[in-house]
Amino acid sequence: MQKAPQRRNPAQVQVRRLGLEVLHVLALSSFAIAQPLYDVLADHPQFFVSRGSEAIDVALFVLGVSFVVPAAAVLVLGLSAWIGGRTERASMLGIVAVLAACTAMPPLNRLGTSATLAIGAAAAIGLVSAAAYARLPVIRSFVTALAVCVVAYPAYFVLATPIAKLAFPGAPTVLAAASGVPDTPVIFVLFDLLPTTSLMDERREIDAERFPNFGALAKQSTWYRNATTVAPDTVRSVAAITTGLRPEPGKLALAVDYPANLFTFLAPSHELFVMESQTKLCPVALCEPWIVADPGVRLRGLVDDTWILFQHLVVPESLRTGTPPIRTGWHGFAAGEPGPAARRADLRKVRRRGNRERNRGTYGDRGAKFMRFHDGLHADREPMLAYLHLALPHDPYVFLPSGRTYVPRGRLGRSMRADLRRDGSLGRVRLANQRLTLQIGYADTLLGYLLERLRDLALYERALIVVVADHGASYTEGRATRLATDGGTIFVPLFVKLPGQERGVIDDRNAETIDILPTIADALGAELPIPVDGRSLLGPDDGRVRPKQILHSYQPGVVSHGAWQHLLDDSLRRKLRLTSTGPMDTIFRTGPYGELVGRTVEELRNGVPTREGTVWLVPGVAGRVQLDQQSYLREVAPGSLFVPAYLTGELLPADGASYSRDLVVAVNGVVRTTARTAPGVRGPSLALLIPESSLKPGRNQLAFFVARLAGENRVELRQAELRAERPNDP
Repeated sequence: MQKAPQRRNPAQVQVRRLGLEVLHVLALSSFAIAQPLYDVLADHPQFFVSRGSEAIDVALFVLGVSFVVPAAAVLVLGLSAWIGGRTERASMLGIVAVLAACTAMPPLNRLGTSATLAIGAAAAIGLVSAAAYARLPVIRSFVTALAVCVVAYPAYFVLATPIAKLAFPGAPTVLAAASGVPDTPVIFVLFDLLPTTSLMDERREIDAERFPNFGALAKQSTWYRNATTVAPDTVRSVAAITTGLRPEPGKLALAVDYPANLFTFLAPSHELFVMESQTKLCPVALCEPWIVADPGVRLRGLVDDTWILFQHLVVPESLRTGTPPIRTGWHGFAAGEPGPAARRADLRKVRRRGNRERNRGTYGDRGAKFMRFHDGLHADREPMLAYLHLALPHDPYVFLPSGRTYVPRGRLGRSMRADLRRDGSLGRVRLANQRLTLQIGYADTLLGYLLERLRDLALYERALIVVVADHGASYTEGRATRLATDGGTIFVPLFVKLPGQERGVIDDRNAETIDILPTIADALGAELPIPVDGRSLLGPDDGRVRPKQILHSYQPGVVSHGAWQHLLDDSLRRKLRLTSTGPMDTIFRTGPYGELVGRTVEELRNGVPTREGTVWLVPGVAGRVQLDQQSYLREVAPGSLFVPAYLTGELLPADGASYSRDLVVAVNGVVRTTARTAPGVRGPSLALLIPESSLKPGRNQLAFFVARLAGENRVELRQAELRAERPNDP
């Protein structure tokens, strides 16, 4: 007698079905969310290194991306199952459609398709995938088989990519010097993205009028004028500086990859006071008080930046107007654009702050980091190795030489390179170089505070002081580049002040940043315990002609001896054309009709001769200017952290009028700068800087004049009316 088939409990069937659906959600989310993030970050471990991530951070990241984020969809699915009816099925199909569409968006974005086409194609893929999932059992079985990726993707990420060195760091070797090191303090300051030519005047000397503290250091140290980096990116260049070794592809700037470095070399004889940025070359056992960030801060930044990175993967570029850019430091993306209410609140705070926060900074903690280093120096115990890698003058460019900022907190916008990719015209390139120059001025100000502190502690005379930059930058017409053969990128300032040195020396030998560690060892009378690629710069120049060897981001490049000298000269000529030389305010005279700077509006009415012809201010209206900073200019607070010296907006020309793109800008009745507009959506867009000194406390009056050629040797200026408020201005 045949047994009747056993009927399954409906509750068990529902639980089994729900469990399978949960497995499918995890499988699909591993393709839609986890895999794109793992794929990008496996090639950019700097995302974790730059924020000081520990092994626990990597573990929590993997747990969150692969399991916690999909838990939201699982929760929706469970709630719909509890409601019953067809809600569960509809929820599951909706989740399948969304995850399938998200999976399709990254490759569609990489194809460069328009936002409308990409979103339409992704939506179609999502709907077709949901329909196939609903109707075809073979598709559901296939998704079940894909569940292995839920474990495979994170396992591969933490075991078979460079992330493994962070997930399982091991114990780095700490090496001691082969010979005794004398009782000499070592002060090491590493600036970030500082071209040598930005510091130079037309005589190829330090422009001490513009950068007085770099000039003062040059007068009592050896300046290696032809020093170059060996890599045009921070991570590899810093590794080369601190190890004396040329960077190798595949190695990270971690102590486990470079166990023999400046820190392990001096650890037996010096107290380490180390503040790194984007690297973790000092072993935790030696530098834990300085390199371990607050776990809460690390994790909040990790979550914020992961979300922004995911938006860049799935949202078409044209729709990312409110999404912060992916910055080259691979951390701190979440400096978003505030709404009007937040901007009003920020303005109120700015007015109250006053001098107490000046130079302590609110952008990326750069000013505050310097002050912690400044205050932590001492001379009452064993000799110290005081090392600071400061992300200045690296972008985002927000600082004036005084330490005040010209961009309201949270309004960093696009990176300079992204801005120049949109508009690489001469006007925007000049503005980029002006902003870089002003931020170098802030770095110079901080250097002055440091030198003063060292003198107060009686360390300046007896310490070995090294000041260098990791690499430079080059903003040129048509492109923003870090090409290995560009003079602005590869030439970096290198100053070495020996203990007791009082007289400055300019050394033109072929120096490279891999020579710094051997030079330090030589100055201390010590022997390095391992061979290095660099050589000491203290002995006589052997006269050998060596090519500059630059490890480019994609392939090695070699610059011959004759070529690199030519590159330096070309970069200097470009710098002089874009930002001139002399006092800082001369950078505002390099634009079109720059000879008008300093003239009053009344003088313009009587005609002012320039190289372009005599300039006359004539009656008439050239259009309207809509300015983003109008509310800030109504009440400039004396001594506040923020000063509205960076102006952006649009010029709406008068109907039928034909004018050039050149603007002359007067502040409180005096011409302070000139600029050239760029094509905009509704009309020419403007972005320009005005001198901090041109703004007075309280209300400031701005006037914009548009230039037009009116015949041979005659230029006419007509005023553009300043609109009272821009629609989105608080």
